[in-house]
Amino acid sequence: MKTKATLLFLFFSQLAYSQSVSDNKERLEKRLSPQNNWHSVVFMEGLSIEGDNEMTWRNESESYLIDIEFEPNGATNFGVKVLLKEALNQEAIVGYSLTTEQLYINNINVGKSDETGMFTAPMKIERGRIKLQIFVSKTAVEVFGNEGESLVLAKVFPAENSTDWQIFSNGRAKIIKLSVFEQKN
Repeated sequence: MKTKATLLFLFFSQLAYSQSVSDNKERLEKRLSPQNNWHSVVFMEGLSIEGDNEMTWRNESESYLIDIEFEPNGATNFGVKVLLKEALNQEAIVGYSLTTEQLYINNINVGKSDETGMFTAPMKIERGRIKLQIFVSKTAVEVFGNEGESLVLAKVFPAENSTDWQIFSNGRAKIIKLSVFEQKN
């Protein structure tokens, strides 16, 4: 009897997980919709990084999307720092930990509130790569991992004109593809 109950629990747990992934993928499709007026501002392929990327990019728009695919060639932690404001030591860190197999957002340094902290979701690496789709606005950072397999959201409280961002890695990593889109008003 115990085995039957365990199997039922596993079945319904998997069903709930599948619905969640399905919901994430639907939400991602809506976010990427042409009706959101996205236009491309950066496209790169085959970029190797180690440590903080010395290049900091600045967007014109406060609403933007970073679509990036990593291949961890020795790195166990990598991602993108968004909402950078160096003079204020402000950043929201969006990343993936290969060690814990978690997608995360750390928004501790983006304003003071009860809604800051480390937000995580489980996610497995697929075919040796991690794909992140990071939506950034004045009030939130929303990250889809591996085409909607995982989703992490965090409210943010950045200083005005916080449109800078930077790629990071704690070891060697390769950027397979990087595309950045801004939202036209």
